[in-house]
Amino acid sequence: GVWNAVSVSTDEILNRGPPRSNLVIAAFVAAFSGIAVALGHVGGLPSALAGVALSTALLPPLVNAGLMLGLSLFYPRVKNSRGDSLRTVAAYSSL
Repeated sequence: GVWNAVSVSTDEILNRGPPRSNLVIAAFVAAFSGIAVALGHVGGLPSALAGVALSTALLPPLVNAGLMLGLSLFYPRVKNSRGDSLRTVAAYSSL
């Protein structure tokens, strides 16, 4: 069924779960997004850059949290390859 088509151990999902080494990378992405938005405000493109930065920062973790929470309702005992439950990954994704 559907479970065979969904993997909860992809790099994207694992990197949005409980922190292992992704905090440094996330800090760099946040810092560069902030710099880009600041430069956009100075250059006269505030709304476009702010929208892109917002969607880049918020949509992937929120989608991941929703997907993991939804899957955990139907498969409560499933864990990813690191041993984290789907609810744990969802909780860390939404932080």
